[in-house]
Order: sequence, then structure tokens, then C-alpha cells
Amino acid sequence: MFLAVYTKLTYLFWSGLIGTQAFLNEHPVLLDVWSNINKATGSTEKNLKSIAKGLFVVVIILAGILFAFGNRMSQNAKQLLMYALAGVAIVALAASAVPSLANMFGWNAK
Repeated sequence: MFLAVYTKLTYLFWSGLIGTQAFLNEHPVLLDVWSNINKATGSTEKNLKSIAKGLFVVVIILAGILFAFGNRMSQNAKQLLMYALAGVAIVALAASAVPSLANMFGWNAK
């Protein structure tokens, strides 16, 4: 019983691999997966940086308005600015740290 199940699973596994290889041979653009991933992450990085810059400007303006409304709001504005600076630092460090780590581990990142 076990041998029959094992044989059937082995057949299904290898037929799936052979079928997958034939499909990839017919569609060679799918073979270049890493290039596609690098292109997608490059455009995503640019988009996220521009979103972070825009949000930072909005938060600075909002914090400036909050500073004008007394002591309690001023404390909230200080916290808001601290969080905004931390967010910008994370975005800036991530953009430089990820490629450095990738090179350290031997990955081919841009």
C-alpha cells in the first residue's frame, strides 16, 4: 500500500516538474524572474520614497499648526515631529541598508 502511494506521488511530482519545464520553455520571459523582481523593487522603492517625503512635509506643517495652540498641543506636536523624523530615518536607512546587506550575503541586489 505504502509503495503504491509513494510511486503515485513520485509520478505526479516528476510529471509536474516536466510539465512546468515545458511551460517555462514556451514562455521564456518567466525564466527571468530575478530581473523582474529587481525592476519591481526599484520602482517600489522610488514610489515609497516620494510618499514618505510628501507625508513628512504634511506632518511638519501639521506640527507647526499644533505648536500654536498651547502647551498640551505643543507636547503633541513635539511627539509628532519625533515620529516623523524616526519615519524618515527608517526610510533613508532601509534604502541604503538593504542593498548593503544583500551584497554582504552574496545576493545580487541593486
